[in-house]
Amino acid sequence: MRVLIVDDSVVIRESLRRLFSSEGFTVCDVAEDGAQAIEKATQTEPDLIVLDFSMPVMNGIQAAKTLKRLMPRVLLILFTAHATSALEEEALAAGISAVVSKQKDPFDLVTKAKALLGAKIRSKRVFQIAYAVPLMVTRAELLKRRGYEVASALGNESAKMDLKDGEPYDLFIVGHAAPQEERAEMVRWLKEKYPAAKVLALRPPYDPQLDVADFNVLENGPDDFLSAVATALP
Repeated sequence: MRVLIVDDSVVIRESLRRLFSSEGFTVCDVAEDGAQAIEKATQTEPDLIVLDFSMPVMNGIQAAKTLKRLMPRVLLILFTAHATSALEEEALAAGISAVVSKQKDPFDLVTKAKALLGAKIRSKRVFQIAYAVPLMVTRAELLKRRGYEVASALGNESAKMDLKDGEPYDLFIVGHAAPQEERAEMVRWLKEKYPAAKVLALRPPYDPQLDVADFNVLENGPDDFLSAVATALP
């Protein structure tokens, strides 16, 4: 699994680089402050980011808020010398999964990272119904890069054929590039065949929400799309 290490101390950065590498991780990059962490995370797409708290330019909590908005499924650990219950509460509210004190054995950090990533590996299964090939391909790539297991079909009839055996999925996504009634019919079919699964309906700006779906999101680019998926699959 790929990890990005963020700390303003070059000694700590290199120490953690060696530690994680020795434990089988791929250290995809390092950064010295929160702003640089955001830039490098968007370039390297790590599975895990280890953040210091006190850093120049942007601290770990501030960086975490932006990172979770840009890449909702990335795992964040705050590795800090200032671990307190108040800081931990603030960190969790910012989307950080765990706070580890620098006063403890560094292997505690690796142990926590392995536990969090082990849970992430049990990825969610997503099936998307698209109505245009380029959109189908683009969304599938976005989902796979965020760790989801993805299957796709082009149009309602193709989807129904692929799903006739009732194979389980955690989320169905119904695309926006088709008439409203065609999309609504697909949602109704999915809710009847898979009553326990969630359905996320994408919609164009000129159509109302599909009330039969569990979630609706305006088709407004990859950030909104991925945020909606992360909300549907907590």
